[in-house]
Amino acid sequence: MRSLPIFLTLAVILSLAIADPPCKPTQIHTALSHAYTDDANPANSSPLKIIFHTAQACPGAHIQVVLPSGDKIQVNSTTVDQFSTKYQNTPYQTFIHIFDLPVLPFEQAYHYTCFSDAKNNLPTGPFQFYLTSPNARKNTTTVLMYGDMGYGSRTYKMVDTITNLAKNNFSQIAAVVHYGDIAYTLEAEGGKHGDRFMNGIQPIAARLPYMILPGNHEVRQNFSNVAMRFRMPRHEASKNHLFSYNIGNIHFVHFSFDLLSVYPELLSVTVDFLRKDLKAANANRAHRPWIVVTSHRPIWIAGMPSYEDRHFDAKLNPDDCIPECHIPAAIYAAIEEILYNQKVDLYIAGHIHHYERMFPLYKKKVMHYDKRAGDAHHHYIVNPQAPVHVLQGSPVAGVAVDDITFPASGIAASKATVSSFAAIHAINSTHLYFENIVSASGKVNDWMYLIKHKPSVINM
Repeated sequence: MRSLPIFLTLAVILSLAIADPPCKPTQIHTALSHAYTDDANPANSSPLKIIFHTAQACPGAHIQVVLPSGDKIQVNSTTVDQFSTKYQNTPYQTFIHIFDLPVLPFEQAYHYTCFSDAKNNLPTGPFQFYLTSPNARKNTTTVLMYGDMGYGSRTYKMVDTITNLAKNNFSQIAAVVHYGDIAYTLEAEGGKHGDRFMNGIQPIAARLPYMILPGNHEVRQNFSNVAMRFRMPRHEASKNHLFSYNIGNIHFVHFSFDLLSVYPELLSVTVDFLRKDLKAANANRAHRPWIVVTSHRPIWIAGMPSYEDRHFDAKLNPDDCIPECHIPAAIYAAIEEILYNQKVDLYIAGHIHHYERMFPLYKKKVMHYDKRAGDAHHHYIVNPQAPVHVLQGSPVAGVAVDDITFPASGIAASKATVSSFAAIHAINSTHLYFENIVSASGKVNDWMYLIKHKPSVINM
């Protein structure tokens, strides 16, 4: 028994010996920046943010970008933010290095490496990224989408699958969108679980812009952890809760039902932003034909976990939800009215841990769309008169994808209970292809063509 304290001491020494140096860049990820917003001139705006963390301040840390010509440019941090708090009475501290890349030509590939100091020590990388144009393009715009992903044994394969997709389709995948419930949860284990998650998704996020939106698991401490880690467009104004951007043939809008769960008085701010933003995007269909809106929570849902066997009711507070998650039904109705009036094409959400592709819906009614003869599985949705709703909350980690019952089966065209993620492909002004991809195999288990026969012509 006397050897036990010695053994423990050696274990502590060993753990310290193998720990990363305090200035080694970790948790590297990227995000679309100001060049992709409506108020920007893409020709003179920063296109991309690159962010990494260190355990100390490390003032000489920087990024080296290799241009297609082979020339190298050094990018110094725009800001370095120190974040300190306590989680479960455990001190947590990190230094966030934020880099705004200079103006760079779009539709080209670049490499970058992260360094710990001015002498180029502790290099991490190189990583490669491709800058998809924010302007309409003749080739397809592809974005991967999911909610509710932690990082554990159930999602290791998904990270591998998406990483391989990114490598094999390098110039085609423009971004990844993760709409809430990130890591389950970022603050767990004194904040270290969030660090592991960020390092775990680094093969994706260092290569593809990783666009996020908070969910109910990010509410704690007033969303401070997710606001610290991610810098979405309009971050200073909305802390990742309310923003939009253009990428290729798609206008994306993200808003937060979970912000409204805590601050329902902000509904008017959300409504005003959505109405103004979507009205402008709808008027610009001739240039950018597709509008996709996301939030963490679905507006409508056909199925619920079979172990709960209840309808999705906005007036109910789910048993596994923290108290701040209560959202009045009137909030859902106000948002849906705007999406319908502004002819949004797709509304995609998570929160419930399975997959559903629903019909065009408004006030829980299936709205008219032209059907293709012989299409028994509703794979072709032509000229829909309301947004198509998709529930994709099935990546998860640590728990199985929900088995589900369907108390409202008439509103869903397809469903699945296997871990998966979605991809949307805006092919041109008339056709958008949607597919749902099984995480483990990369195989498609559901698909849909969204077709508009009488579009405006894109001005290329």
